[in-house]
Amino acid sequence: MTTPPVDILLVEDSRTQAALIRHALEEAGYGVRNALDGNRALALIRESAPTLVVSDIMMPGLDGHGLCRVLKADPATAGIPVILLTTLSEPGDIARGIESGADSFLCKPFSPEVLLERIDEFLQNGELSRSRIFDLLVSAIDEGRRKHEALARSYGELLKSRVSRKSLDETIRICARCKKVQDDRGDWVPVEEYFRRVAGLSFTHEFCAECGDGLLRKQSIP
Repeated sequence: MTTPPVDILLVEDSRTQAALIRHALEEAGYGVRNALDGNRALALIRESAPTLVVSDIMMPGLDGHGLCRVLKADPATAGIPVILLTTLSEPGDIARGIESGADSFLCKPFSPEVLLERIDEFLQNGELSRSRIFDLLVSAIDEGRRKHEALARSYGELLKSRVSRKSLDETIRICARCKKVQDDRGDWVPVEEYFRRVAGLSFTHEFCAECGDGLLRKQSIP
């Protein structure tokens, strides 16, 4: 009895990212089909159901969340495992992924070895246990929390440095309601833009400790 070939559908709108991921999968011996968005992915799935779907979240047209919802709502495709790729640029990415029925998540950037390990878990076990998915969620939140704490330290150090160079009349002004910062020209700008101008910092939105703990509590409710 021969083992049926593993057919992985890779849904990724970045051709560069798709080429890198496809190379790693084919090197591991998997068959790979490509789709640039969720709608094209659905067309390929209707032609032939894949063993597993690896999909980016942010895509034009039907995104990763939408694709996952469609697949899980159809009894004919509900059993196909879906791994969503996320940058965690929005705190609700994983929460929306869970609501859409995703079976697992990988945070970008990731190494090919991590993706292959995750795929192997599905091929060996047929699915990830609820506890394993919960562990993955905890890991993602912890990663976001570490980044948030590092960014907070940078904020504090930069504020101390900048305020120490100013007189009392030149203290940085922050709106008490919307939290925008008044720049040297008198314009009110988002805090990210302000620190990008004065210090060249770049930002990403992650889970804060409070939001992360709230999401964990939500997922732990049976």
